[in-house]
Order: sequence, then structure tokens, then C-alpha cells
Amino acid sequence: MKEILEKIISEHDLINQTFNNFWKCYDTDLSDEDSREEIEEYGLVNRNSINVKLYGYSFWISNDLDFEYIKVYIDCFFKGESMRFATYWCIYNLQGELFDDYFVFE
Repeated sequence: MKEILEKIISEHDLINQTFNNFWKCYDTDLSDEDSREEIEEYGLVNRNSINVKLYGYSFWISNDLDFEYIKVYIDCFFKGESMRFATYWCIYNLQGELFDDYFVFE
């Protein structure tokens, strides 16, 4: 199963796609008047204020969605800190198409 998952991840470049989606979401939240105030309350002011790194990826079968899917997770850290303050993940179908994404503050 691991080989199949890694093949899908690789073929559709899901790790890079997840990082690209994260930065789009982050930049949008920083530039949008409705979300800027809330995101600044968390101490997020620009791209240089955080570090992000891949946490991992997984294959999911659940009752929540009616299809099998892949989640790719990114952990978010303030610069110079080792404790994560948020997680971002994308849900993809097995054809590599984005279904949804989530930005969750701890």
C-alpha cells in the first residue's frame, strides 16, 4: 500500500501542490480585510514570520466522505520556535485532484 500511495503522491506532485496551496491561502488571509485582523492576532504578519515543513501524508477511508482520499499535512512554526502553532492539510482524491483544504490553529 505504501508504494501505491507514494506513486500517487509523486505522479501528481501532491507535496509541492500542498505547499503552493498553503502559501496561496496564507497570502490571501494576510491580504484580505476580513481575515487579516484575525490572522494578525495569531502573530502572522508576513511569510518571513513563519517556517513550514512537511509533517506527512496518509491514505484515508472514512465515513465522512464517500470516497478514498489522500491527506498531505504541513506543520507551521513561528520563526525560532519548535512548537507548532498550526497545521494545514489538503485532501486529494486518488486522481490527485484537490477536494478541500484546512488551516487549523492549535
